[in-house]
Amino acid sequence: MEKQLRLYGMWASPFCLEVEVALKLKGIAFEYVQENLQQKSESLLRHNPIYQTVPVLVHDGRPVAESLVILEYIEDTWKECPALLPANDPYKRSRVRFWLKFFYDKFVPPCRSIVVTKGEQQQEAIRDSRESLRAFEEGVGKDFPSETPFFHGAAPGLLDIVVGSTWCWIRLLGGAHRRGAGERRNDSASVPPD
Repeated sequence: MEKQLRLYGMWASPFCLEVEVALKLKGIAFEYVQENLQQKSESLLRHNPIYQTVPVLVHDGRPVAESLVILEYIEDTWKECPALLPANDPYKRSRVRFWLKFFYDKFVPPCRSIVVTKGEQQQEAIRDSRESLRAFEEGVGKDFPSETPFFHGAAPGLLDIVVGSTWCWIRLLGGAHRRGAGERRNDSASVPPD
């Protein structure tokens, strides 16, 4: 009997997109359940009673919450190719995890602040996001020096999934922010540089 796999998500969430991309890269069939976070479903609240948010992956009736936890669960459960973490190299795997944590802790929060603040607070968030992005690029470049198109090899892995999903979210929020402000802004004033 095939195990049931369901992903509770929301289209605008980079964290949900990360999980969706990881499942698709591994070729894993799943059902996507679109959630309205203004009116959370009973299923979502039952599967994630602590945080009450998305994403939540339910595998054969057992819920797994929080995007990084879900991504590692996917990697541990479906070990077949493609691997999302460097295979057979615990040190490189630890470096991927380190840079994922750095990205989430140091880059994503200022990006959120860029959208929800104005004036000096917004300028500070822009500076913080650029500084964090520079440190991320330098550190990842040292840990994974490569001429391949992806951070740690010829195929996309966890770093690629997280950075790509977050970058889509930043562009989406930047556009929404400009439209909501009723003005056209220079991208350099509202989002980190490309």
